[in-house]
Amino acid sequence: MKKLKMDPREQIPFNFLFRGPPGSGKTSTARRMGKIFYDMGFLATAKVVECSSTDLVGQFVGQTDPKTQNLLTKALGKVLFIDEAYRLTEGNYAQEAMDELVDYLTKPKFSQKLIVILAGYDENINRLISTNPGLTSRFPDTISFGQLPPENCLELLQAYLRKAGKLESSTVQAPSTTFRNTLLELFRNLAQLRAWANARDVKTLAKSIIGKVLSSTTTDTKLEVTEDTVLSIARQMVSEREHRASSVRSPGHPAALPTQNFSHQDPPIPPAFNTVTKATAKNYQSVPPQLPEPSSQNIDQENLGRDPTTEREKLYLKLLTQEEEAQKQLTSRVAAELEARRRADEESDAEARRMLEEERLKREHELREQIEIVARIEQEKKARQQERRKEDAVQAKVKQMGVCVVGFR
Repeated sequence: MKKLKMDPREQIPFNFLFRGPPGSGKTSTARRMGKIFYDMGFLATAKVVECSSTDLVGQFVGQTDPKTQNLLTKALGKVLFIDEAYRLTEGNYAQEAMDELVDYLTKPKFSQKLIVILAGYDENINRLISTNPGLTSRFPDTISFGQLPPENCLELLQAYLRKAGKLESSTVQAPSTTFRNTLLELFRNLAQLRAWANARDVKTLAKSIIGKVLSSTTTDTKLEVTEDTVLSIARQMVSEREHRASSVRSPGHPAALPTQNFSHQDPPIPPAFNTVTKATAKNYQSVPPQLPEPSSQNIDQENLGRDPTTEREKLYLKLLTQEEEAQKQLTSRVAAELEARRRADEESDAEARRMLEEERLKREHELREQIEIVARIEQEKKARQQERRKEDAVQAKVKQMGVCVVGFR
């Protein structure tokens, strides 16, 4: 491209979609891409800025835009890796963050200045693309990650055990045919489960094996990983994951839920308004309903036709009316205070203007006095100069007349 005098930035993509199951290498690939783009000179550093949707989405109106812009500014010259990007479709603020991200990627400040990677599961990334038509053109390149084959899982387990140091894991590094086939079958069973996290769970399996060896080995014996230990831990993981999957599929037996008899219960009356304060509600709760006690011998006809629900409604409406009246009084009192403050501010401003005007007039008067003094001094100076010129003229005439015979000058 250099020979053709073409700009490689126009041909190389800077935005990617990573979709695949967990633990399939999306984050590791993002770090590797940062190193490659840095070596090619397209990035200022190979650093990867990892974030999630919470780093983009604001909590109130007007917060999402600056958060998105600040995050993109922070990632300039780097790789911005947004994990669980499908959350950008949940909620109004999240949708706003997605729209702002798509818009900023086309602006000169950010276009081709950083690598942006949206990562998530297959179905979630597909749903994300369908919710925003602009994503297809901004993120034309997609990298799909699949499940790790059982053979790769075994190789990864061997690598984790080799890093354990003094652990003797020759049975895993050079497994027998039966042991290898059994372990591969267990990995196949795990891969069929929805919650299988590939390399992440292989690392968890290796940690469990190492912990089992350390807990069951004394100081005098060698730290050896046996076939039974590996198979027991692997089978335990398969059993636990299958149990979790079955628990998710079946919500539980209905008999375990508590049952209540609602046939003789009156439905609760919802409040008509939401303007009652806590103090009013407290007062309302403290007032018991005035209901007559029933008597088997003498029942008042007036109390017989009285509905307790109606009494509660009347009491509630009375309290609500009192609350509204108190609110009106509070509003009028606040308005009066604001009006008094406004008048005080106006009077204060008028006093300040009056003092400024007096100061201005005082300075003008002083300036006029100074001008008059300077004018008088100038006039006196001119008068003295004129008197001196007259004296000089008289002396000149005397010299022209000659010396006095008597000796006067």
